[in-house]
Amino acid sequence: MYEIAVPGRDGPTVSNETGGYLNGCFIVLLTASALIAAGGALFPTAIKVSLDKPWFRHYQALATSVVLTSLAAGGYAVIHYGLLKP
Repeated sequence: MYEIAVPGRDGPTVSNETGGYLNGCFIVLLTASALIAAGGALFPTAIKVSLDKPWFRHYQALATSVVLTSLAAGGYAVIHYGLLKP
């Protein structure tokens, strides 16, 4: 988030208004991911895996946390490598 808030020597990667929204979105994504991961640790699923359900249904908290963290990581990579610059 530092790279969004503080422009580097090449100038800002996004406008100030967009940067604020991006920082907010990243904070929401990472907070949701952390809460879901913590919930998965606090409220684990049953030991027996049901064979009629796919694995991601059994490990729903893990799968959701992985997706949200991957979205945040992808967004950070786009900002870090300046892929939004023309």
